[in-house]
Amino acid sequence: MELKIGENISRYRRERHMTQEQLARSVGVSPPAVSKWETESSYPDVTLLSPIARALGITVDILLSFQEELTEEEVDSLYRELQGLFGSRGFSAGQQRCEELLHEYPNSAGLKLTVGGLYQTMLGTLPSEELTEERVQEILRLAAQLYSQVRASGDPRYFAAATVGLAAFRLSENRLEETEALLDSLPKVEIDPNELYPSLYLAQGKSEQAEKLLEAHLFQLLRSASLALHSLASLSQERDGTDRALFLCGLSLRLAELFDLEDVSGELEYSAVLLMKQGRTREAVDRLEQYAEKLAFRTDYSSHPIFPHLSFRTSPEKLDSSRRMAAKALELTPAFEPLQKEPRFRDILEKLAPSSAL
Repeated sequence: MELKIGENISRYRRERHMTQEQLARSVGVSPPAVSKWETESSYPDVTLLSPIARALGITVDILLSFQEELTEEEVDSLYRELQGLFGSRGFSAGQQRCEELLHEYPNSAGLKLTVGGLYQTMLGTLPSEELTEERVQEILRLAAQLYSQVRASGDPRYFAAATVGLAAFRLSENRLEETEALLDSLPKVEIDPNELYPSLYLAQGKSEQAEKLLEAHLFQLLRSASLALHSLASLSQERDGTDRALFLCGLSLRLAELFDLEDVSGELEYSAVLLMKQGRTREAVDRLEQYAEKLAFRTDYSSHPIFPHLSFRTSPEKLDSSRRMAAKALELTPAFEPLQKEPRFRDILEKLAPSSAL
């Protein structure tokens, strides 16, 4: 953490229209001593920090440039910086920078939530030799620890997101009681205010705000419907076999086509698994080719006929990471084992992770 004591003394002294002589008298030192502090030829004794801060009308933390919290804008800026670092220099470099920032801002719940999310989403930037189950679980545990710290901070802005992230990790560990307790800790909302805000905005003449909120609300409902169909398909496969599961996957894909949504990779991959179970290998590979084509994150909805106001924080680095993880997952999926030597399947892996040793 960089301490700009001299710079801060000079800045706040000038803001209070105070001379070096006046500050010197206030804290009981000579004017040359103040001059040396401001040029950073020397630093004040630790016992003088509080008197200097009082004389300048600031706190010792401000004097030392210590910042306990980051603004949301600062966290967002760091998020973009870290995404680029993970993508350009790999996971180890990104993780090192994350640890430096967490050490510098140990009380920033927003930063911890951001780093936890990056640890999850940027796993694909791990070198192929490190992309092992043990290493992945180690990183996910670090993310879970950060989510726990965010929850413990009590910051209402990040509590729900951290709880959901932690619950997902506990579920992956099959710690079902803890997962249920975490989900039960989320605030229960009887009425979604997003259903009322558009009417309020329209009554206030804020038609653009109403339109933005309605688009975001509709988009979230569609995502929820897609997730529900996917879950129903999984249940149906276990109980009734693959036919109804494929039908439900098809409904989700049709919904995405109807509303021009691109994020349908999960349904395409799952339907390929189902087709393999039915012995329909050619169709399964067709779906996987669609999957490789669709595995992208739309960042510009400005020309979308329904959602022109939507925007997402997605970077090329995150896309590359997702594709590499997808390629590794496909290669390790038992249902696709018969395809390992198929040229079309190898082409799909190469398209997702070009020239990488999977």
